[in-house]
Amino acid sequence: MKIRDLKNQVSKLRSKVKQLQQTKVSRAGDKERVMKELQRLLPAKAFAFVRTQLRMSQRKCQGYRWTTQDKAFFLSMWHASPKCYRLLCRVFSMPSVRTLQKTIQAVDFKTGFNNTVLATMKKAMETTKPIDKLCAIITDEMSLKEALHYDEAADRVEGFEDFGRGQRTPYVANYASAFMVRGLFTKWKQLFGYCFTSGPIPHTRLHSMLVDGIRELRKAGMECLVFICDQGAGNRAMLTRLGVTKEQPFFSVDGIRVFCLWDPPHLIKNIRNNWRHRGFTLDGDEITWGILEDLYTYDSRQEIRLCCHLTKKHVHLPPFASMRVRFATQVLSHSVAVGIKTLADIKGLTGQRQQNYLAAARFCENFNGLFDCFNSKLLKDSQKLKCAISDASSHFAFLDKCMEWLPRLRLVGGKCNKKQIPCVEGWQHNIVCLKMLWSDLRQRHPVSFLLTNRLNLDCLENSYSSIRARGGNRDNPDSVQFECEYRAVATGLMFSNSEKTNCEQDLDMFLLQFSAYASQESPLVNVDPESIMEEHGYCRVATDCEVSMDCTEVRERESLV
Repeated sequence: MKIRDLKNQVSKLRSKVKQLQQTKVSRAGDKERVMKELQRLLPAKAFAFVRTQLRMSQRKCQGYRWTTQDKAFFLSMWHASPKCYRLLCRVFSMPSVRTLQKTIQAVDFKTGFNNTVLATMKKAMETTKPIDKLCAIITDEMSLKEALHYDEAADRVEGFEDFGRGQRTPYVANYASAFMVRGLFTKWKQLFGYCFTSGPIPHTRLHSMLVDGIRELRKAGMECLVFICDQGAGNRAMLTRLGVTKEQPFFSVDGIRVFCLWDPPHLIKNIRNNWRHRGFTLDGDEITWGILEDLYTYDSRQEIRLCCHLTKKHVHLPPFASMRVRFATQVLSHSVAVGIKTLADIKGLTGQRQQNYLAAARFCENFNGLFDCFNSKLLKDSQKLKCAISDASSHFAFLDKCMEWLPRLRLVGGKCNKKQIPCVEGWQHNIVCLKMLWSDLRQRHPVSFLLTNRLNLDCLENSYSSIRARGGNRDNPDSVQFECEYRAVATGLMFSNSEKTNCEQDLDMFLLQFSAYASQESPLVNVDPESIMEEHGYCRVATDCEVSMDCTEVRERESLV
């Protein structure tokens, strides 16, 4: 009797097990169908987040295991807002802050050119097409807050001038110069080196670092064809040292040419600044800022405006507005040219005053077209000068016409009216350089077009914007904070710049994403600048050097060059 009861119990249990197995399979199938539907409906990053939450919902905190992609995503959230991240940790299954701090121990981003980055880039270049290896090297500097920190772990004081490879000086650093490489025909970019300097980087030091950087990139399998920078005094002195001229806009490294371009957004801002402060003369006609003021005064009173985008900020620039590229390009535009010409007709101007207005209209129209030539984003566009450069495009005919009138453009009055100012010479330099670069590309590489908006500093400026944004209301980080945030940006973490940023958003992806560094063996701790200072034993030494805005940088950017 007892044996029979036990057999019945075993039979019931087997039936229950079979039923549970069928239910489990059914639930697994339902889950799989739901995941497929979510993958179809949600963006990739949102789906990855949901999938991670479902995976972790069945585990205890001690059993959480995160993929490299998960860590990269959560690191981006942490860098965007530590306070928000801590709040979300209470709601969702997310790595602890300490886990994130340990995770980014991938690459030691110290001053100088990073050997680990270069080695990883070399490995990435082994599987790419030859055209993907064509690149430009760009450099720019960013002002820092002067501050010293004692690193107890390394037993040394950080915050001094440092060029990498043990080349330190006793001067406190207040500038950082970074080097970035960017694909000419493929949407990739990569930070690969930086240094700290006391004041703007000396042109002799910049010269040696530039040549070393080009050689390192070539060793990594890249072909560096272009060097891009702004018209700072150090950059101009360095290119003079390299023998670069308006007629010969290139230098050679180990027998290979590198073409040099001035950053077009900086050039267009400097043209606007000189027009505003001094005015220009062209073949006896005066192009003064008062003409633009007359246009705005008349147009702003009309119900239907000629230049609806022209505002008081464009004409009477508030503080720091002179640094905004948008204000410069909207003033030197086709609509303003049409407005000035129409205003001259409405007023019935005659004689020299009419000639001055017509010269100002041609001035705006020509610089509008010139900037379009150096800012093409699409292969085809309704405006011909905004198309990509090709053998059949109309760019070169327009550039040849610009080379006829640019040499005759002078400032009004003073000693400068007998010689050209750097920004006008810079446009002539860029025109010659672009024509020579295109000729060289067509002869040596199978290319049929070139997008010229890849020949500017926007991608590096956007990286600087991400570094500044991490500090909240902090205008300038110090050297330790810069190093921490530089590391986060260089590892390709997901960042979004402010909508009011001075540069256009570039769509380039970092060549090396976080996963490429996570597989390396060399450890390093990084994350929040404040937490790393506490964790590594950094003690603030200098606090009386803090400033809200570096006036030197403002004067340099607004200088009439």
